[in-house]
Parts: sequence; C-alpha cells; structure tokens
Amino acid sequence: MNPAEKYITFQELPPLAKTRRWYILDREKKPFALIKWYGGWRKYVVYFDECYCDHHCLKMIQEFLEKVNHQHHENKKKSA
Repeated sequence: MNPAEKYITFQELPPLAKTRRWYILDREKKPFALIKWYGGWRKYVVYFDECYCDHHCLKMIQEFLEKVNHQHHENKKKSA
C-alpha cells in the first residue's frame, strides 16, 4: 500500500462537460484540490487550494494523472 493512501483519496464528480473531474480528498474526506482537463495543455492537471503534500502524496497524484491522461487519449483514439 502506498503510504499516501492513508491520507488522500480521489472522488469523481458528476459530469459537467466532455471531460471528467475529481476531487482530491484529505483523510477527513475534505477536498483540497481538483483534477480537471486543461485544454491549453491537452491533459488533466491539478488545481490546488492552500494545502501541503509530501513526496508520497505527490507521487500518488502523479500516478493518477498519468493513468487518466492515458485513458483519455486511448478513448479519443477509439472514437476517432
């Protein structure tokens, strides 16, 4: 188990547009950041509120972003 999993989780939000969105929740299930699509970079990025993260949390966020960006691009290929 990744040590950060004790402290953060990802919660998908209801669809608002073509792309998906997730809150990053702290151990008390309070959102401290939002992951959503950034069209200028053509990928999902993290929008932070005032918060702190250690290297375990940042690694977990990085891995999650890599996964959803890969899934998004694979889905785009399938629908083209």
